[in-house]
Amino acid sequence: MKAPPQRAEDAEAAVALLTALFDQHDLILFRPIETWTEAGRKRSRVDFRNVCYRPAKAVVLRRTVELLFESSAAGHTNLFFGVCPRAGDKGRFDFAWQIRQVRTLWADIDDCSSREALARCRQSELPQPSAVVNSGHGVHLYWSLDAPYLIDDVGDPPPVETEWTQTPDGRKRPRRYLVEDGDRVYLDQRQHIWQVSPKAQHIQDLLAGVANAVGGDHTTDLARLLRLPGSMNRKDQRNGRDPHLNKTGGVRTFTEISDLRV
Repeated sequence: MKAPPQRAEDAEAAVALLTALFDQHDLILFRPIETWTEAGRKRSRVDFRNVCYRPAKAVVLRRTVELLFESSAAGHTNLFFGVCPRAGDKGRFDFAWQIRQVRTLWADIDDCSSREALARCRQSELPQPSAVVNSGHGVHLYWSLDAPYLIDDVGDPPPVETEWTQTPDGRKRPRRYLVEDGDRVYLDQRQHIWQVSPKAQHIQDLLAGVANAVGGDHTTDLARLLRLPGSMNRKDQRNGRDPHLNKTGGVRTFTEISDLRV
């Protein structure tokens, strides 16, 4: 089915949320992903040509979102953004243990309306969220912090490089590594590299508590991607499923991390 065309106000909804959640000097990751069902199995495909990193400046974001809308319509992709700012680009800083600041807390609730999600916040004695996004099949809640939570109990994150290998069936498989003293150190051989610091674990535990309080999913790692508001939810569109618009309920009041009782 052909989806309705994206409107200028859809792009503005995305820009409004992003500029509220990020500082203009933050770097935002955008990743388009097609998802579908094939022979009873869930499949996905990243549109690497249109993965991008952009500073959170309104004029830049507006043009970026417009181009992503075009590529999304052509490739049936869902548009996602990294909720936490990235320390660098080119896919080298996209792991949870590489995140160094958190500006926003979030919750992802499936099969729930915006009204029900807000009621759950009240019942759990959580502050009302800064923004509510109807993802097409659920709700995303955001609590924007007055000041960023800094993960400063660890040094600057080292970049992760990617090496592509070929599997016996002819597919390409990524293998990621760090460079230490000129040598490659593969992440699959050094599992401790993936461990987050105590401050990072604290904020992930807090996110888990928020999710538990409102009946949300376990989308609490700091590398989390969520759907871009104003974009189309194109899940299984290649099989004829109707796209749905991700709507935002607007940006509300800000909160401090100490206000959250979970």
